[in-house]
Amino acid sequence: LVSSFPLLYTMAERRPKTLEEAMHALTNLRVGVFDASYLHLQDSGCLVLFEALAKGKCRESLRVLYLWKNNIGYQGIKHLSKALSNLPKMRELNLFRNRIGDSGCSFLCRSLSEGLCKQLQILWLGDNDITKFPEDVLNVPSLQRLYLNHNKITFVPPEIGKLDNLIVLDLDHNPLKGIPEGTYFLGMTKLPGPRWELLKPHFQEELASDRSSSV
Repeated sequence: LVSSFPLLYTMAERRPKTLEEAMHALTNLRVGVFDASYLHLQDSGCLVLFEALAKGKCRESLRVLYLWKNNIGYQGIKHLSKALSNLPKMRELNLFRNRIGDSGCSFLCRSLSEGLCKQLQILWLGDNDITKFPEDVLNVPSLQRLYLNHNKITFVPPEIGKLDNLIVLDLDHNPLKGIPEGTYFLGMTKLPGPRWELLKPHFQEELASDRSSSV
């Protein structure tokens, strides 16, 4: 017999149009990549999504989750954090353009550091009304890329050097007062132009190689 669905299902290109569709997929399919952006979840929808993430078949398979522009606030991210932190295979989480704020950001990062989500490599928190660098993120050592662009952050603590695996830190469109001192930042270079995206040297070489090969 041939299964009606592949063992690992991808819903990135065919994004669900409603919360009901998203719930069905997360609950009944072993989803690997899932795009639930632009569903207007708001805080109330996050409680519903929490149930699917916590108890659905996706729990053991979900690697990438996009939640762009869903008007998620503090209460919403509190609900989601409890489920997100217990997704053992999660590699990338995208919460760009929501409104989780400082409290929501801290709650999320603290939950991620304390849960089963030990393989998270990419975290998108851009455009979320964040005014303070989320120091709880320093306890997520697996991070390789951290996007905090389009927020209101003015200071980055030198303790960010604790993130040994971090190769990209995007602080574009933040009112930074300067790059803080510390050994971590001595090993990084600011990209050309008015961007606050810092890349470790070896990643600069990879980026240059990718660009030249695409020409």
